[in-house]
Formats: sequence, C-alpha cells, structure tokens
Amino acid sequence: HIATSADVSKPSELELFGEARTSPCPVVEVGRRCSKFRMSAEEGPRSHRELAHVAIMPEPTVRWGCIGTGHIAQAMAQQLGRVPGAVREAICSASGKDAAAIAAVAAVYGFSRAVALSDLLRDPTIDIVYVASANSSHADHCLGALRAGKHVLCEKPLTLTSTEADELFAEAESRNRLLV
Repeated sequence: HIATSADVSKPSELELFGEARTSPCPVVEVGRRCSKFRMSAEEGPRSHRELAHVAIMPEPTVRWGCIGTGHIAQAMAQQLGRVPGAVREAICSASGKDAAAIAAVAAVYGFSRAVALSDLLRDPTIDIVYVASANSSHADHCLGALRAGKHVLCEKPLTLTSTEADELFAEAESRNRLLV
C-alpha cells in the first residue's frame, strides 16, 4: 500500500530530524496507527509533506516450522492461525515418525506439509522453529534448529540443566538468533 493524500484521515504527530511536527498524512503499520515516526535525513523524505509518498511496508511474513505433533503443538498451531503474517509451513514428528505418518496431523493443525526433522531444519523457507517435543529432547532440537540458522521458540522447560541452557544461549548469540 502506498500512502497518498487520499489516505489522509487526520494529522498525526511525528518526529522528523529531531523536531516534533504535525503531519497531514497518517504514518501506519499494517493494522496499527503509529503516533511517532523517526526518520533520518539519509534514509527518507526531507519534509513531512513527502511522507505522503512513502511506501507503507506490508505486514511481514514469518514462516513457522514445528517439531512435535502432540496437544501442545496443536494448541500453538491454532494460535498461529490467528497471528497476522504467520504461515504454518511445516511440521515434523519429534519421535522419528516419517512424514507420511503425520500428513493427516499436518492438515488438521493447518501446516502446509509434513516433513522429516532433518528436512525441516534444512528448509530455507522456515524462519522460526517451535519446539514442542518431549522435555528431554528440547536441548537437542533447539540446538539443531539454531545451528540450522533458525530462530527458536521452545515449550517449557527450555532444558533440563543450566549447562544445556547456557550452551543454547551461547549458540543463539553466536548466530544472532532469537531463542525464547
């Protein structure tokens, strides 16, 4: 969506080059109104009037992979279906079942496809992995996902020992990945 003068509903306050100004054009993210907008001289319009021609970025798409097919994974998958921009890309069994064995689960949970664990971790389209495996497998699954360059959201407990947790956080930091 490109903001134009036709999009103007009411002035919004913004901060441009360190000055608070009132602008005739709304500065919005998809689905939200922002009351402040920061822009430096190097990266954007020279005046608030030029903001009417700034492209509003589309909602980001985040592609999710899920390790585990139990009830917790199902609950999370249902919630992901309500998150704007979240795409349920792939799910795999944490216990080693092949993709064909969990294809029906993938469909019920809203994932595009069922895959093997190794395929999920290698998939370049997956941005973040939700770990919903058995507690004793969390550390291994999180470490594998981080090493594959994925962000990780893990069901509690993250690990069974503080040493494992330290290793995971060190790995996440070294790869500039989010581990939650």
